[in-house]
This record gives sequence, structure tokens and C-alpha cells, in this order.
Amino acid sequence: PGFTLYLGRKACPLALPLQPTVVQAEHVEGALAGVSMGDVLKHLAEAEGREESLLARHFSLTAPLLLWDSDAKTRQTPEQTVTRRDAPLSRCRWQFKVRDEHRAQLAKEDQP
Repeated sequence: PGFTLYLGRKACPLALPLQPTVVQAEHVEGALAGVSMGDVLKHLAEAEGREESLLARHFSLTAPLLLWDSDAKTRQTPEQTVTRRDAPLSRCRWQFKVRDEHRAQLAKEDQP
């Protein structure tokens, strides 16, 4: 891109390189089924110039965390629901809509 991507503040640049893919699926788990953590680590290692084994250590410490909006179709039961006020409603009056964000740890059998 022509500008540096960041998360909220310019002091928070993205840690991982982008590798977007558009996938048609009935639910979130179906969309993630084609994702291989090995492929992600290989891509990251090439982009960062590091060894895959060093990166794999950091990614295997915890089960993946899945976050989704309340309107997303998923088979997961949310472990936590957070109400966010970050969907723009009016830029003139700087107003934001409320949305619910759900989160859950993926079990081993649910992992892609």
C-alpha cells in the first residue's frame, strides 16, 4: 500500500504481513477450514526472514482465539461478549453505533 497500515494509533503497526483471501462459506469455521497454520508460518518466515521453528514456538502456546460480530454465522458458543461502540453512525456529530463482539477459544478439533 501507499501508506503504512496501523491498528488505531500510528504507533501500533501491524505485526504480521497481510495475506487476504476472499472465501465463500456457510459459517466462520468453514471459511477457516482451508487455512493451514503451517502455510501461515511459512509465509511469515519468508516475509520476516526468520526460521519457521522460532515462529512456531510463539504460535503454539495457546489455542487460536476466534472473534466475530453478532451477525456472523458460526457454530461456536461465545465465551465472552463485549459491547463495542465503534461502528460509525455520523461523522459530523462523531457518533457511533453499538455492536456486540463475541469471542471464544477454538478447541483442538475446531482448529483449521
